[in-house]
Amino acid sequence: MEEKEQQYRKDKESHLSELTTKLQERDREIHILEEKLKSAESSPQSETSVVPRLSENVAVCTEQEEADSQGCVHNACEEKLGVLQRNLIEKEMLVQRLEQEKEEIISSHSEIQCKYQELLIKIEQAEAKQHEDRVMINQLQEELEGKNKKHSLVSSQHLEAEGDKNNTGAKQNLENVVDNVQKTLQGEDLTCQILEQKMKELDSCLLKEREGHRIEIEELTSKLESLQALQQMNGKSKPTEVLEEGAEGKSTSHVVQPSSLSNMEADHNDLEFKLAGAEQEKRKLSQEVVKLQKDIRMLRKEHQQELDIIKKEYEKEMEEKIKQEQEDLELKHNSTLKQLMREFHTQLAQKEQELEMTIKETIDKAQEVEAELLESHQEETNQLYKKIAEKEDDLKRTAKRYEEILDVPYFLSLS
Repeated sequence: MEEKEQQYRKDKESHLSELTTKLQERDREIHILEEKLKSAESSPQSETSVVPRLSENVAVCTEQEEADSQGCVHNACEEKLGVLQRNLIEKEMLVQRLEQEKEEIISSHSEIQCKYQELLIKIEQAEAKQHEDRVMINQLQEELEGKNKKHSLVSSQHLEAEGDKNNTGAKQNLENVVDNVQKTLQGEDLTCQILEQKMKELDSCLLKEREGHRIEIEELTSKLESLQALQQMNGKSKPTEVLEEGAEGKSTSHVVQPSSLSNMEADHNDLEFKLAGAEQEKRKLSQEVVKLQKDIRMLRKEHQQELDIIKKEYEKEMEEKIKQEQEDLELKHNSTLKQLMREFHTQLAQKEQELEMTIKETIDKAQEVEAELLESHQEETNQLYKKIAEKEDDLKRTAKRYEEILDVPYFLSLS
């Protein structure tokens, strides 16, 4: 703004200097003409007729020059007034823009405070989720301890079952033991999967929260910088008297208090401190999960070893059972095949008889239909022959009538 005003002043001064130079030149010309008039008056009387002409010409020239100079001055003044009005309009527009920016900044400040409150609520929710995850981990640890106890009981039952292999009750116990071990392994796999999913969800939630905090912090810093810049602009900028009079009443109502900036910085520091605490808790949770995974792997190895021993013993017993069952199944299969072949042959004979009966019935029906068709055809042919004979008789009669009609005028002509 100051540069524009300086340029405008320079342009005005240059224009005024040009006008002054033109006026000085015209004054010089008028002075020269007056000297010529004086010299003409001092000349002899023979030139008296020329003097009034010269005086008239000089007066006309002076009047024209004065009118031209007044018109130029008037145009210059109008141009200056137009430029001043444009500058005033531009300054008013700038004032309005500054006021709008201040209002937007104030509204953004309220939005920032709301966002800070939302962030605090989100942090509290994240802390509650972490507390729930800790409770879940403790529950899972208790479940693992219970499963270890069950595993010890299963191993003791397995040792007792090895002493009584020949009894049928021992076999059932072995099967139950295998089922229980498999169920425990499946439950442990599910718990591991649940823990991994929860860790992934926690990681994703923390990453999203970090990104959201970073974005909001960047927005806050940018808005704080803009607020500080506007405060500096309001403190330093001193445009023309029109700007000062229009902006003094409104700048006082929209100035942002410095205490809000300090509060925002304190909130920012609190958020960073809470984020650091959340990261530490996440590390602790990850360490606990790693320990649980190690314990689960050890339990899996022990279960697998015991399962291998149980499977070998169970496979031997099952092979013997399978052999016996296969022999029984072969006998049953052979007997069922014989029965099926007998039933198949009987069904084929029945179907052949049924087909022969249906063929005979169809042939009889076809013969009856043919006889009916022949009778109806003969009746139709007889009727057609009768109609043809009647038409021939009609034709003969008509021919005779035409002959009679033709013979009558011939006889009349002869008579």
